[in-house]
Amino acid sequence: MGATPHHALHSFEDGCCLKMNPPLRSEEDRRYVFDSILNGKIDWIESDHAPHTKEAKERGASGIPALYMMPVLINELKRTGLEDERLFDITEGNIRRVFSI
Repeated sequence: MGATPHHALHSFEDGCCLKMNPPLRSEEDRRYVFDSILNGKIDWIESDHAPHTKEAKERGASGIPALYMMPVLINELKRTGLEDERLFDITEGNIRRVFSI
């Protein structure tokens, strides 16, 4: 099971331009996703490529250009003390194993 950086770092309280599918949830849910990455319930971190212009987002377009959030999440996970081996697994190792690449 995977999680995106924006679902681990943001809740619906964080702003209007963070509309996506699945939608952001409460701060409690966001914390659960983040904690699930730390405790091994999440197998990998997924990116979400749905870039839009600011104007399209203001008109209600769903999606987020989230690739820039990957290093933000990695830094936050490191700050919490996540071990390098677990970080490797959720960013590469588990994906390679599951998909035999």
